Amino acid sequence: MLDDGTYGEFMPVSWSPTRFMDSGATLFFFAEEKDAVALAASTYPAESSGACGEDRVSADQLRKTQDIPDCLNDPALDEWIGKPVYDEGIERRFTFLPREIKFYRAMKIAPPNRHFIARVRDLGYRANSGAFMEASCEKCGKQLTVSKNKIFPNRRIYCREDYLKFIEAEG
Repeated sequence: MLDDGTYGEFMPVSWSPTRFMDSGATLFFFAEEKDAVALAASTYPAESSGACGEDRVSADQLRKTQDIPDCLNDPALDEWIGKPVYDEGIERRFTFLPREIKFYRAMKIAPPNRHFIARVRDLGYRANSGAFMEASCEKCGKQLTVSKNKIFPNRRIYCREDYLKFIEAEG
């Protein structure tokens, strides 16, 4: 660090053990792949070099998420227990556990067709982010600084006073 002049500086993002696209930067500040490149961050594939355990399953043995049965009473759903499923959206594998399928049946909910990390990430996207923008109140036009939201980018925005009036009127 002394030789390259970085002594005393904050550690570079390239030192992070976390894959950039799975980091808080993407969740809270909507960072993208181009930001990872600009910051010289780690951009390796999610399952590279055995990151998800030993490679015991060849690609042709992986099941596809679009083939997951959505009928809970379908006996074919039991055939999915313990079998590797590949979520192409985030390039990760997952599997269904026996207790998990039992839970879905008891609660009468369809089994998910996405990796749990993708589902948790999307839940985080529903919250307001750490990135801000200027907007105006829909009722009075007052200028506001509001948090961006990835799931609801075109939402209604009220100032505090008009929001409280809206809640009182609409319940």
